[in-house]
Amino acid sequence: MTRRKVLAGIGLLAGSTVGASVLAACGAPATPTAAPKPTEAPKAAAPTTAPAAPTTAPAAPTTAPAAPTAALKPTEAPKPTEAPKPTAAPAGAELAKEQVFRFNILGEPQTVDPSHAEDTNTSVILQQIFCNLVRYKPDLSVEPAVAESWTISPDGKTYTFKLRDTKWSDGRPVTAKDFEYSFKRLADPKVASPYANFIYVIAGAQAYNEALGTKEKPLTPSDADLQKLRDAVAVKALDDKTLEIKLASAASFFLSILAHGNLAPLRQDVIDKFGDKWTDPANIVSNGPFVLKSWVPKSKITLTRNPNYWDKAPTLERIELTFVTEDATAFASYQNNELDVSAGIPDAQIPQIRNDAKLKNEIVETTQLATYYVGFNTKDKVFADKRVRQAFQM
Repeated sequence: MTRRKVLAGIGLLAGSTVGASVLAACGAPATPTAAPKPTEAPKAAAPTTAPAAPTTAPAAPTTAPAAPTAALKPTEAPKPTEAPKPTAAPAGAELAKEQVFRFNILGEPQTVDPSHAEDTNTSVILQQIFCNLVRYKPDLSVEPAVAESWTISPDGKTYTFKLRDTKWSDGRPVTAKDFEYSFKRLADPKVASPYANFIYVIAGAQAYNEALGTKEKPLTPSDADLQKLRDAVAVKALDDKTLEIKLASAASFFLSILAHGNLAPLRQDVIDKFGDKWTDPANIVSNGPFVLKSWVPKSKITLTRNPNYWDKAPTLERIELTFVTEDATAFASYQNNELDVSAGIPDAQIPQIRNDAKLKNEIVETTQLATYYVGFNTKDKVFADKRVRQAFQM
């Protein structure tokens, strides 16, 4: 585990969850919830809870568990009974007229295409603009999201999801077909997703993804053969509200995988129309609590509230994510009230912060899950020798 130091205005973060960005590309952060934004530097107050949440999800096991002996009962989520309303402010809190959350991420995202996402900066965005079948809870277990309930077959290999009534940001209904398209696109070898192996547990997904071979040993299947492999990927929309997924073998971690940002639903008609430009602010259609309003290269991304989001609407009207890679710059911006949260503090400034009457109440340290390792480049003739690798392990 690692520890991350974050500066956060207490007035802003009361009752909210904000993920501190890290550089490791190993998962999606918790979704920020609604929170009032102060119009000026907040007064010092002792926080009652740690406002930061881990940005990474635990790695999925590499082997599948034994098949369960009995079918699991469906898990159900409460159905919304009315149109979403902004989340109520905490008792005694006075909301600012302009509900804006300003946060720095440690670098500009490469894309907001879920099929190509591979870094934490992108995951921060995806968790706000898309909503999956299931989503992570603060303890990293999963709960229903677009999927209202599901059943699992006795052998643990067939999952059947029932979708609730939800809409895309343009008002069209989200359907099981959108998830079928998204999952098969993730496995498409021509799309070349860096995280396609996430769904290798789905029957047929690995064979389809590896159909073109490797750079060293390329394969040239016909279009007809590729289509057969695509059709064999065991994700099928039985109707608009029912999605069936069959696994190659039982996997207890499968639901956790479904909460990852790479498995967000996608609209085929939008991608077919705009191609690589489908994620441009003017073109993108999403289904999360926020939508991509603007993207100024080398500056910031702005998200605004999605009026068609199925769950409780956030209090926040806008999120501004600036690309600040230097801790010192972010810290200065925080001190100047240009940021509501500074994810990263210069080590040299920590003693000063701990002794500052106001800042000492705004620094938060959070424990984060992370895995660090050193791998051998087996293409190097030295490390290609098994005996050399074994020697390093002695």
